[in-house]
Amino acid sequence: MTKTNLRKQKCPVDEQAEEIMERLMGKARDVVKVALRSDQTLDVSQNPCLIFDILLQYFSDTSSCLPLADFYSTLPRPSESPVDYWLRVNRAADLADAGKNTQEAEERILSRMMSMLEQMMGRVQQRSSAPRGGRFQSGNREKACRVCNDSKHSTVTHCMSEKLCFACLAPGHTKMACPTKFSSQSEGN
Repeated sequence: MTKTNLRKQKCPVDEQAEEIMERLMGKARDVVKVALRSDQTLDVSQNPCLIFDILLQYFSDTSSCLPLADFYSTLPRPSESPVDYWLRVNRAADLADAGKNTQEAEERILSRMMSMLEQMMGRVQQRSSAPRGGRFQSGNREKACRVCNDSKHSTVTHCMSEKLCFACLAPGHTKMACPTKFSSQSEGN
């Protein structure tokens, strides 16, 4: 992206390195500075792409899912400069530290989720062992459905599935609009 910006701005080649360094921050900036100081043959004023090569060299290395093992297995490569090795070891240490922090956070979350699950299971067991007194049920549960006399389901279940009135068990209206309810109220007055 920076290469494209430099081209669009028509920045001269000899000023591109300075422009790139101004945009770098933090560890990336420090790594490029150390790499340029340790190798005097790198002339970024004539070839600013060397900065991108340095960044790729130090920041494109992929790590495994075991960052602590990566840190302990980081050994000097043949013909690797001490600065390069030092940078790789520090990067491995940073990844190991981040992995450790991530693992601790995941363990805390998992522990919290397990305790919540245990609480929920305790509540479910309490509810299943306690006598049920639902919204549509009286203290004693009916033995068979009042609509079809089937003991495998309740009257409420049958009425809900067939869209029947809970009061008169007839289709086409609800208990709130039941005509038998209104007629029995008017007869009582």
